[in-house]
Amino acid sequence: MAQLMFETRASEFVELVRQNQVVVLAAETGAGKSTLGPLALLRAGLGGNKLIAVTQPRRPAAVNLAKWVSSLNGTPMGQEIGYQIGQDRRSGRNSRLVYLTEGILLNHLQSDPELRPYSIVVLDEIHERNVDQDLLLALIKRMLARRPDIKVVVMSATINVERFSAYFDGAPILQIAGRTYPVEIRYEWTDCAGLKASIEAVVEKTLEILRSGVSGDILVFLPDFASIETTI
Repeated sequence: MAQLMFETRASEFVELVRQNQVVVLAAETGAGKSTLGPLALLRAGLGGNKLIAVTQPRRPAAVNLAKWVSSLNGTPMGQEIGYQIGQDRRSGRNSRLVYLTEGILLNHLQSDPELRPYSIVVLDEIHERNVDQDLLLALIKRMLARRPDIKVVVMSATINVERFSAYFDGAPILQIAGRTYPVEIRYEWTDCAGLKASIEAVVEKTLEILRSGVSGDILVFLPDFASIETTI
């Protein structure tokens, strides 16, 4: 199983982070990079008495990952592991691992350019290359010389490892393979005009799969949070 594959590489990952200021991690979907990776850093004590921050491009991902990793850790949500999205915050004085949106970390950088409360910053899903991510990459790279004690992990499933390694002056690369289950992709060709029609097509396709009686889970890709809420 792919998650077990990550577990077999967890000690290697932790040691790379221990020995280097920046590490580039490329791990396929299902390898456990967003869950087992930060948890391994937490359990190894690399965070010390400061926070491990894991950024996510979208709010639902930050919340769901925090809940899942809390359950893996066997601790109540919002204690050792929590999240912060917008005005919604589930973390406290004893928190050591926090999932947060990229915008939240940018706000922290504005008020504290050295991110003094943090010992490790994990930039997840960095392949999306949106404006917030590019700003984070630039500001964090500038910060590294002022914070030689801070660690940075740049990771994604489809990251261009050589390019990001070069950007961070030859940072070491760790690549982890493996999905835990086969994935079947189904496309729906329509003449949709506008977001409403596209969402209706998504709903119909999803219902078609459900009615077919096949086993498994369904993953639908949508452009933004508003589209997700409307589809639900």
